Amino acid sequence: MTVGPRTDRIRPFAKVRPGFVAFRGSSEPVACILIFPPPLSCILAEGHTAFALDLGGGVEVFMTPRSFLRLDVSNRMVRYPGPAFDADNDTHEDDFIGHELRLAVGGGWRF
Repeated sequence: MTVGPRTDRIRPFAKVRPGFVAFRGSSEPVACILIFPPPLSCILAEGHTAFALDLGGGVEVFMTPRSFLRLDVSNRMVRYPGPAFDADNDTHEDDFIGHELRLAVGGGWRF
């Protein structure tokens, strides 16, 4: 969902997108080192569904009455299971939130 006022040619907006990310179990064996805590990739290879929340905002610029350009910036947050260590080698004793900056530029045609 996006929310924001519309002026003549510009519409700034805020957005929120809750949902889930499903990590399917690996169809083939995965080699993992036997340490504690295990790597996050080994935990996710078993299969896991994680809560995700995308918060951000952006601007739409209306080029004509029917066409627009759009810029989105957001932070996608995913709750990963713990204990584990992540790709940055940070150790997490419990479940933790991973952050991903997202930038998107696009266009559209209204009909």
